[in-house]
Amino acid sequence: MGEHAEIKLIQRLSPLQEGMLFQHMLDHNYNAYFEQMRFKLEGPLNLEALQKSLNLLIDRYDILRSVFMYEDLDEPIQIVLKQRSTTIHYEDISSLPDAEKRNQVEAFCQQDKAKGFDLSSDLLTRMAVLKTGEATYQVIWI
Repeated sequence: MGEHAEIKLIQRLSPLQEGMLFQHMLDHNYNAYFEQMRFKLEGPLNLEALQKSLNLLIDRYDILRSVFMYEDLDEPIQIVLKQRSTTIHYEDISSLPDAEKRNQVEAFCQQDKAKGFDLSSDLLTRMAVLKTGEATYQVIWI
């Protein structure tokens, strides 16, 4: 969390959030709650519009602007920030042979999943777009 972030709300965790945080603290590699969605887009892509749409989604839902503080506290808290935004990761791998494209997409997904989230600072969603052809894209959304 940036030191100049404006706070909208500070609250206790719900019982479900406490359980999820407990699992995260017990094993940072526990990924039962980690959903990675991947889909193919065909046709022209306006990356700027896609990024704007994702940021509008983040603006709309408090949970996507939340961080969770739990270290050195008697009780964990959820802090909802007034504003947060993200940048979509973009890579053009369209010049690679087809087999290498598939390998690159799989490797990216595995690395991204392994990255996980730092609940005290990271946005709780992120997106990547890998250009795989003239007008084809793999979108990875977490």
